[in-house]
Amino acid sequence: MNKYQLSFKDKEIEQMYQTKQHNELRILTLNIISIGLFVNYFVISLNSVIMNRFDFLFWKLLMMAYMLVQYYAVNKYPRLLRLAFILTNHLNSILYIFASDDQYTHEFDIIKGANQMGMEIIIVLSGEFLDAVFSILSLNLIRVIYGIMHSDIQFYIPHVTTAILIIYFVFFFYKFHYARRSQFLLTLIDSQWDNILSNLIRKQSYVIFTFEEDQLHYSIKQINNCGQFFFQNQDVFSFLRESNYQGKTVESIILQDIKLFQINHQKRMNIDLICQFHKEIFHIQYSIYSGQNPTILIIFKQHSMSRRKYKLSNFDQTYNNFVTLFLKVLNNITPTQPKYQEYIQIKRQLFLFKLLNFIQERQFNQKLVNLSQNLASMASLYPEKKIFYESVDGSHQIKTISNILYFFQMIVLENSIGRGVKIQYKSQQQIYTLTFFGSFNFNKLKFVVSKLSYPLKMIFYKFNITAQRITCEFHQEPLIPFTKLHVSKYHCN
Repeated sequence: MNKYQLSFKDKEIEQMYQTKQHNELRILTLNIISIGLFVNYFVISLNSVIMNRFDFLFWKLLMMAYMLVQYYAVNKYPRLLRLAFILTNHLNSILYIFASDDQYTHEFDIIKGANQMGMEIIIVLSGEFLDAVFSILSLNLIRVIYGIMHSDIQFYIPHVTTAILIIYFVFFFYKFHYARRSQFLLTLIDSQWDNILSNLIRKQSYVIFTFEEDQLHYSIKQINNCGQFFFQNQDVFSFLRESNYQGKTVESIILQDIKLFQINHQKRMNIDLICQFHKEIFHIQYSIYSGQNPTILIIFKQHSMSRRKYKLSNFDQTYNNFVTLFLKVLNNITPTQPKYQEYIQIKRQLFLFKLLNFIQERQFNQKLVNLSQNLASMASLYPEKKIFYESVDGSHQIKTISNILYFFQMIVLENSIGRGVKIQYKSQQQIYTLTFFGSFNFNKLKFVVSKLSYPLKMIFYKFNITAQRITCEFHQEPLIPFTKLHVSKYHCN
């Protein structure tokens, strides 16, 4: 924006600003002033005729005619609007100064002067900054010259006061028009960001609703791309009531945060929850914002393991085949062969890669896993470690997703420090608990687990990680990624 002329350097933005001012303010203001002045001069002229005072009657009738012509011309040719403001201000002021009669008392002259000044202020505020400066300078100069020419005694104090007022008026109008244009620019930028964000989140699944505390009622304000999850909009609330996170319903967690928000008015932003809905798992992210009532945004996150990769690229397929073939070769290596330890390390890395690839491809095959055989296969991958088993026999089996379980166990053993690791399985009322005892790289393990929290939640109800102990409690049955088909099965309405 040009800081002297107060005009936007971008001609397109300037045109948008002028169009907005014309449509919202200027044309309405000028039409009201034109009609108002026409009525004003009509009443004055009629009063002059009745009282047989024909001084300046011609100029008043001419002003009435000009108001009619101006009304028609400006509405047909909008580009004349700024010129019309300037002419109206000057013609009316000049007529007030030079063609004023003495039929009014001093008290009514005060009212007339106040009305005249009020109209001038409205016009200069409705126009542009340069127009306002020109009008203020020219009109006050005319008044000063008129006072000097028609006064027998010269008073310099009013002239000094006028000069000071002119300077202040210019300063005030500069600030006013600068603020108006800045507000327009901010609004324009906000609307552009709204369009950008709208395009970015067009495929994002989210719901925005408010909580009305007086009625204990939710009210949906906006919902986007949730048809893949819910048959009806209101199903989202039934869904949240039946979903749980660490033993609490998601609805109760959000309500608790709403109560805290109402106490301290601190926004809750981007809170992640990986929750359970019956036998399914899903990931939401919610935020609580201020307003007349608390406003809640819930985003339904999509994960790579929630979407099956239907077709791998030729390179990926070839690479997977190579890894599978190489693992078969490494399985035939015996401990007596040279560099056996190096081969085992390569085998572990390839096996981890293959398991991670299974997870990313959503190969969540549920099956009964024999715990004894499972631990024996883990021990064969880590011959350098002393792995001890407790409460495990050949008959123990658990229904789970084997790819995720194998991957988690290998991640734990990869991040164990030292040679000794103790693994314990416990079964109590058909709930299996897996515990690792030893010394672990806590920070690294915590980071890896945080990145894999979604698939781990599919097989573990809860888990706790410390530097010496890792405890995991299995679901009685593993969860599956959340789908609309399963929501309808539970009658969420």
